[in-house]
Amino acid sequence: MEKDVGEISQQSNTIVKALEAAVPTVVTLREQADKKAKAERERWEAQWREYEKEREERRRTEALKQSREQLIAIVQNWSFVRSFESFFEEMQQRVSTLPAEERDAILGRIAQARAMLGGTDTLTHFQKWKSPDER
Repeated sequence: MEKDVGEISQQSNTIVKALEAAVPTVVTLREQADKKAKAERERWEAQWREYEKEREERRRTEALKQSREQLIAIVQNWSFVRSFESFFEEMQQRVSTLPAEERDAILGRIAQARAMLGGTDTLTHFQKWKSPDER
């Protein structure tokens, strides 16, 4: 309730003037908050770009490592297979001096041994190799 006539009107004028006086402060605070949010967003975006750059470098390094390891394994397998092939070739040469029945039995064993190794086609293995760019 109003004690004096016009008291509410006077209070509302005081409130309006106080609000009008606060506008520049509110605008300044809003601008400061916007600047702070923008700086924080830019900092976060820079951190994200750095993270993405590091992640891509790790991926590239890992792809190179895996490619190198796969290629080394192919070469080692080729070397392993070549040693067996040399062995089998020598066995076939030596078998030629044996009597026919022994020769046939040994040639059969050589064929079994070759089959057990799964063949010597290293080109197939090399075709399956993935370079770092293919990973």
